[in-house]
Amino acid sequence: MAKATNPRAIKRKIRSVSNLKKITKAMEMVSAAKLRRAQEALAAVRPYADQLGRLMGRLQGQASATEVDAPLLAPRTVRRRAAMVVVTADKGLCGSYNTNLLRLADRTVREIGLPVTLYTVGRKARDHFAKRGESSREHWEGLPPNVGFRQVREITTGLVSAYLQEEVDEVWVLYTEYVNAITFRPRAVRFLPFEAGSEDEGESAEGGEGGGQWIFEPDPATIFAQLIPRVIEVRFYRLLLEALASEHGARMQAMRNATDNAQELIDTLTLTFNKARQAAITKELLDIIGGAEGLKG
Repeated sequence: MAKATNPRAIKRKIRSVSNLKKITKAMEMVSAAKLRRAQEALAAVRPYADQLGRLMGRLQGQASATEVDAPLLAPRTVRRRAAMVVVTADKGLCGSYNTNLLRLADRTVREIGLPVTLYTVGRKARDHFAKRGESSREHWEGLPPNVGFRQVREITTGLVSAYLQEEVDEVWVLYTEYVNAITFRPRAVRFLPFEAGSEDEGESAEGGEGGGQWIFEPDPATIFAQLIPRVIEVRFYRLLLEALASEHGARMQAMRNATDNAQELIDTLTLTFNKARQAAITKELLDIIGGAEGLKG
């Protein structure tokens, strides 16, 4: 207790917390800058992905089922194994961002009810499953802030290949949906077999913009089959950007909370320091007065 009320010790504690506050404030500012870049990239890709989804819905609506020859469309009648892509961050210090997503991953594995082949994006996902003795078939980390199509194509090519070769019968992607700078939702979406117009991307051919039948050259079925790989890449690119924006938003929020908490602690310690200093001064005055009274006596 004596140490807790020692003004010098309190002063050192205030200095230490102040230095920590500077670090968290700097990290908050860095995360805010990265978040702005991620928001811009996400805002640029969302309209493109939405319109592409609507186009695929219209193409599928105008092409008869017998015309469309797309193995990625047909659900498997017998489900033996699923693939699951888990997208987390490489680092921590982002609040419950990783924890919430990994909790959803554990729940999704139970709900799928099939043997699962794991694909992980982000060091936190790999480490989480490694602790349980589960290894990832493929793992990616250190994705740049401006995720490029090279990384996206590398990932989606492996997923599509596994599905077409019937190594897996469905593919799930778990990521964190970006709502705004303080709201993020962990989501599990079925990525394959492909569903045109999924992910809230759009309308059916009957309800699409402009109504009526569109004229396609070549025929809708051919265009549909040729566009599927591109749409899969765009969808996955969008999911990665959603996760990236959510990560930076969560880290910015966590660092802001840490900065605010540090300031509250500084205020409390400063009050304690002032009280301790006042008590020390009062004690010295009492000692002086006591000594003077003793000399008089």
